[in-house]
Amino acid sequence: HSTASSISASPCAGCPACGQRLAQLNLPPETVLVTVMRGAHVFVPHGNTRFEPGDRIIAITAASQREALRQAFLED
Repeated sequence: HSTASSISASPCAGCPACGQRLAQLNLPPETVLVTVMRGAHVFVPHGNTRFEPGDRIIAITAASQREALRQAFLED
């Protein structure tokens, strides 16, 4: 079993997650998106949550999947 790791990221315009719904993303296994902070709003994302530039995402994933998760929220 692998150790859990948390990550905080902001999708940037042009990244794989930007403009996509959570259900559309190919996130690594063993990943849970815990919170999205959008301006003054903080909420738990659901399958229909669409990510926008400037969102702040908090997620937990297996340590071995940390980089793959980070790449989903970085510019291609």
